Amino acid sequence: MNDNRMFPFITRCVNPVGGKCPHECVYCWARDFVRRYNLKKYQEDLVYRLYEKELRRVPKGSFIFVCDMLDLFGRGRIYLDIIYRIFEWIRDNPDSQFLLLTKNPQWYVEFIRMEDVIPSNAVLGCTIESDVDYPEYSKAPKQSERLFWMKELRREIGAGLIYPPHTTYPKIFISIEPILDFNLERFVRELAMIEPWAVAVGYDNYGHRLKEPTLDLTRKLIRELRSFTRVYVKTLRKAWFEKYLEDQS
Repeated sequence: MNDNRMFPFITRCVNPVGGKCPHECVYCWARDFVRRYNLKKYQEDLVYRLYEKELRRVPKGSFIFVCDMLDLFGRGRIYLDIIYRIFEWIRDNPDSQFLLLTKNPQWYVEFIRMEDVIPSNAVLGCTIESDVDYPEYSKAPKQSERLFWMKELRREIGAGLIYPPHTTYPKIFISIEPILDFNLERFVRELAMIEPWAVAVGYDNYGHRLKEPTLDLTRKLIRELRSFTRVYVKTLRKAWFEKYLEDQS
């Protein structure tokens, strides 16, 4: 069953990798979940471990979210063997699609430039909450860096060197969740250059009082995005400070 953590097109989540995500995002639902239930699988510092038993064959037509509890690419080159094994598993299930979601999209580009072809049934996702950098919220690469590498990814895929024209190649997906305040014109322009298959937009669900955009600005963003891609709208509400101001009036 879908919930606020998932996207509407996902049929199930599979977590074949354990370890502690290095990004330590202040708003991360998974980090709070791990603490609440004392999940040892995701508490080991600086170690990612592959749980081979999780890599079962999946039903045809599935849309699998891979590693929703951590960033598979968060530690880069250190765990290439694990990433290669995940790619192999995805490739072995060609009748299903697999969402990968990272805040370190440079590694998508590195894999393609190394001519290690990412399976065409992978959906290459990136969380980009804004076009403005908010280093106070995460140890992940800055939002501007993520935008840069996703544009590079689009150029690499579009060049036709790895995925020739008229063949199937990985889709690109952007998650703007939790959405942070942004420059409308610039953010739309940057996202349009990425040419995503789809974008998800949603507010924080867990009361972290982030630097959020107004609801009106978010609705304008959604309208602009719909002019060139599909948009999955998740939690849509007034920014916390808007509600606060209303309560004070």
